[in-house]
Amino acid sequence: MLPKLRFGGWFQRLTSLHSLKMAMLNALKFHFALSFLTFCCSALAQQEVIQKFVHDNDVVWHAPGTNENDSMPIGNGDLAANVWTEPNGDLVLLAAKTDAWTELGKLVKLGRVRMRLSPALFGDGAQFEQKLLLEKGSIEIRSGPKNIRIWIDANHPVMHVETHLSRPCRPN
Repeated sequence: MLPKLRFGGWFQRLTSLHSLKMAMLNALKFHFALSFLTFCCSALAQQEVIQKFVHDNDVVWHAPGTNENDSMPIGNGDLAANVWTEPNGDLVLLAAKTDAWTELGKLVKLGRVRMRLSPALFGDGAQFEQKLLLEKGSIEIRSGPKNIRIWIDANHPVMHVETHLSRPCRPN
């Protein structure tokens, strides 16, 4: 017959410490899971608030401009443009680049592009709207069934002008 081994109080304390440690670890896991879930929910709610704020602050004009002082800026950090429309229906783009310096150290614009189509893009009496979409980083111009979107590629020095017209136009 084997004698009974007595571990005394230290074994009971060790097992109760282990149980306490496991209980604390489980409570900590639950706390982190709850914190993560709260963070995700608040981030989604905050994203909606931010999107609404950005959308509410889009710049909108309801009449064509007259010159470069009525332009809207767009860019990608390297290539930029001031975009405006004129009452005769022209779309004008003033292009700039961050490394376009003169020999005197002055940052200059690269050039002006004027799009004149026949029939005219704007100025035909239709309702006009030019909008700087902050979230997309683009400019949309609408006049009746005509729609133009100007944007600059975020990863390449390329400017895009997309036109959606109800009938074909030709350069004038």
